[in-house]
Parts: sequence; structure tokens; C-alpha cells
Amino acid sequence: MLGSAAECEPGSNGLVVRNRLGISDPVVMDESERKQLLDLYQATIGKEISTKPLRASDLVGWHRDWLSKIYDKAGKVRTFNLSKQGFPIASAHLLPELLAAFESDAATGQRAG
Repeated sequence: MLGSAAECEPGSNGLVVRNRLGISDPVVMDESERKQLLDLYQATIGKEISTKPLRASDLVGWHRDWLSKIYDKAGKVRTFNLSKQGFPIASAHLLPELLAAFESDAATGQRAG
């Protein structure tokens, strides 16, 4: 379920984020997201693996590359809450702080845990 009807695809009963493809069925959306993730994997396999620390900007870039064909907001920090199959995804109000902490840990070489 999403935080408000404004973020929902019409006809999805609050189960699908508004998207470029007009998909309102959660099963079809899961398949579309999975296909885009496979495409991202295939596009990156064989590229030289970087040894630089993973940064928040890398995560944002991967998110954009993965989902930009589906969602206008891909690669942007989410401003609404959502869950997937009943599992809540990180609360929107916490994302800026979580990304900043991730970036700080990456800069100092620390690992969460």
C-alpha cells in the first residue's frame, strides 16, 4: 500500500505506484520491474568492476538505470511511504538521513552492521 492516492496508479487499489506504463496490476508490475533488473544486470556484466567505495550516488544511479523506463521518479529520493507484499520499505522521512549515513560510512571506510 502507498502513502496516498496521489502516488497510486489509478485502478490499482493502492497496490501499484503511479507509472509511465499505466500498469495497475501488481503481478504485471513485479514482472516489469524484474525484467528491467535483468536488463540492468546484463548491461553491467562484463564491465570492469570498480574498486572504489560504493557511494550513495551509485545506489541512486542504479535505481535510475533500473527503473527509469517505468517510473518518472526513478533515481530520486522517495517522498512517500510504500510496502511490497506487506513488507514496508524504508520510511520516506528517513531516506535522506539513511543516505547521508551511508555516504559518511563510505567516505570513512566503515561498514554498517
